[in-house]
Amino acid sequence: EEIETVTFSIKLLSEVLIDSSIDDRSQVGEIIMGDYHEGFASPLSFWSRHDYEQQWLQGIRRVVQDRKCSCLITSLYSPADSDVVFWWLLYPENDIVYL
Repeated sequence: EEIETVTFSIKLLSEVLIDSSIDDRSQVGEIIMGDYHEGFASPLSFWSRHDYEQQWLQGIRRVVQDRKCSCLITSLYSPADSDVVFWWLLYPENDIVYL
């Protein structure tokens, strides 16, 4: 069985979305896996751009170095205000990481 190697990236772009009806700002981001591209919006009311990027680094280290299940959070509001989180789950199995 041949396993295909796929390039992967996750990043926040420079574009910021503003929803004045709820006084909320979000940073536009994208995740790329091979030919697959998906955009997302990361709210900045609870976490900053730096917080998201640090969580991604920690999440990738956890799965690559420690070989543990992990995640990449792309949208998080204050847990006191919302129980909704958007994330990409990462599952290591031998030398493969499934998203």
